[in-house]
Amino acid sequence: MGRPARAPAGPAAGQQHDPLVAMHWGSYRAECREGSLVALRGMEDDPDPSPIGQGIAGTLDGPCRIHGPMVRRGFLENGHRGNTALRGADSFVETGWDEALDLAAAELERVRSGHGNAAIYSGSYGWASAGRFHHAKSQLRRFMTMFGGSTVSVNTYSCSSAEVILPHVVGHFMPLLAEHTSWDAVAGAGSLVVAFGGLARRNGQVNAGGVGRHVQHAAMMRARGAGARFVNVSPIRSDIDPELEADWLPVRPGTDVALMLGLAHELLRTERHDRGFLESHCTGFGSFLPYLTGEADGQPKDAAWAAEITGLPASAIEELAMRMASGPAILNASWSLTRQQNGEQIYWMLVVLAAMLGGIGRPGEGFALGLGAVNGVGNSFSRLSLAALPMGEDPADSFIPVARISDMLLSPGAAYRYDGQTRHYPEIHLVYWVGGNVFHHHQDLNRLRRAWQRAGTVIVHEPFWTPMARHADIVLPSTLPAERNDIVGTFNESRVMFSSQVSAPYGDTRNDHDIFAGLAARLRPGDGNGTGFAERFTGGLDETAWLERLYEESRAATPGGGDWPGFADFRAQGYLDLPPPARPRTMLEAFRMPATTVWTLPRTTMPPPSPPPWRPRPRAAR
Repeated sequence: MGRPARAPAGPAAGQQHDPLVAMHWGSYRAECREGSLVALRGMEDDPDPSPIGQGIAGTLDGPCRIHGPMVRRGFLENGHRGNTALRGADSFVETGWDEALDLAAAELERVRSGHGNAAIYSGSYGWASAGRFHHAKSQLRRFMTMFGGSTVSVNTYSCSSAEVILPHVVGHFMPLLAEHTSWDAVAGAGSLVVAFGGLARRNGQVNAGGVGRHVQHAAMMRARGAGARFVNVSPIRSDIDPELEADWLPVRPGTDVALMLGLAHELLRTERHDRGFLESHCTGFGSFLPYLTGEADGQPKDAAWAAEITGLPASAIEELAMRMASGPAILNASWSLTRQQNGEQIYWMLVVLAAMLGGIGRPGEGFALGLGAVNGVGNSFSRLSLAALPMGEDPADSFIPVARISDMLLSPGAAYRYDGQTRHYPEIHLVYWVGGNVFHHHQDLNRLRRAWQRAGTVIVHEPFWTPMARHADIVLPSTLPAERNDIVGTFNESRVMFSSQVSAPYGDTRNDHDIFAGLAARLRPGDGNGTGFAERFTGGLDETAWLERLYEESRAATPGGGDWPGFADFRAQGYLDLPPPARPRTMLEAFRMPATTVWTLPRTTMPPPSPPPWRPRPRAAR
């Protein structure tokens, strides 16, 4: 705290850096000619820039861009009573913005007045924008909250099972990620990294909220060079970079929990489990033991039992258990493992196994929640407290788990279980989607297509003729990141960037914020006050004013932010970096401290109490 932010190295005399464009897969320098973007190249200090960004320039005016507002012909002629089965097959008619916004506003008001706000499903997911202001989901939620609310989704496709189970086992998922053990800690301990689901290098190209520098691969290699060893537990050998020289255990798909149980039984059988840690820092091990030993059901979960299920030799399971108990070990589960029935058991058992080893809270030991999943997990970073577009509390208080869209549309009123609750699906009359393509990330697309026909009206904001746009009734064309200005602050990184508009908006496209402002001007807010919806939504600010406000709020909230440059200077220099952390980060380090230390989780902005100077602790010190 109090150390100045590190400014980027300035260009040589007489030179100017090209403007910066920041996206989920990286930050790039934009090469423009005659006012048009012609190429993007990786930032000068990015050691491993993703080639994905190179394709952006060609998409700005490509054949799949949507030129202006479009309405499906059948909907234009018959409204919401038309044949919804024509979605995906019908032609579209280009209208002006006034007609399209009038139609959209009328549909929103029809459903709100006739069926209530919970009958509107506001969908937004994933990778539409990395910016703090033009973040599609934030814009949608801000509008819908002021409109009176809507049904929304909770959790993620990436790791929803982990998000739901971990608060009952150890702590909330996102705060744990913010405290996550770094690769530097793994390197310092020389750990054995057991990667359930692998550590696919390609995943490091992206990061929620953008990538400042692609550092994941280099961090893994530093750990390998410092003595860390890797085990790839995956059906696919290539799920880990060959440079890491990992041992490969080709486990059958979906049998990771059986393997973990076999490892736990072997630790118990050989008395290599850490009884002291289980007694001092854990509860419930006594309830787990009868299942593990077979006392509860007559079947010990030993290595031989696990071998039949996993396809691995029992000797390989026994050997891995011995290696895990013989030195510092960190157990990592990929996010992909949770995307199955009973996926919550993966992370639950991961924590149990790590607790038996006793290394939770020690540098380079314990469990890891998706090392290799995105560039940000395992980073060494200083804390940023970046402001976001204020959204407010949704008054409708209606939600579904994110992957239950088809169930909701096909079975309105049906009961479902979620996180210990029994809830019921609302009846949806209007889907309003901004950001992301549900026909890309959802499971069982044929079933989704049938479910999609159940909604009376579908409105989307889309830049391209994706399946999402093709299956909509009203398509409002939106801009791309290169066509607007924004502030980008990356997940578990220490860099804040000003992403510059380097291309004029294509055709008659508009920013999501401006589209919602146009709708708000045609509607009354949900609180019954019939005036001023548009002014309340925009806050009386334009894009530049919003960006300055978010930047100044971030300055005030981030430790040491008072040393940041003013907004105009930040915009001119393009980015700033916080100083690196003083020592490697270890998840749950504060939890491991003596009982006199107060430990709380979740924690999202404040650092834990300062522990003693960091050093690897040998296993014999248990």
